[in-house]
Amino acid sequence: YRRVLVPLDGPPAPKDGAAELLALAGGLARGAEVVLLHIVAAGNAQAQAEARLGATRDALATAGVRARVLGRAGEPADAIVAAVEDGATDVLAMTTHARTGLARLRHGSVAADVLARVACPMLA
Repeated sequence: YRRVLVPLDGPPAPKDGAAELLALAGGLARGAEVVLLHIVAAGNAQAQAEARLGATRDALATAGVRARVLGRAGEPADAIVAAVEDGATDVLAMTTHARTGLARLRHGSVAADVLARVACPMLA
């Protein structure tokens, strides 16, 4: 792969699966690029993304993974799909909350929405 897109809410936290996902994405990239995507509702998306994910990017770089941070404003699913389409993404790697039942009806599923709309392989 040349580019692996990884949407993140923020720095990896215990039990959210993001640390494991980043390790897997780094392995998939194998000298390519990992793009850490952070989505905000409004404001300077790039500055907010750098503030939230800059340390994660730096940790990946220390581990030998070429990474950059990308900020986007908007609804999460729409912003992820746009980033996939704009960035020639080879694979999309994202965590999911795995909501079911009423929680899924109330909050929806970003991962399911994205999966239905992207043409690249997706690891969830």
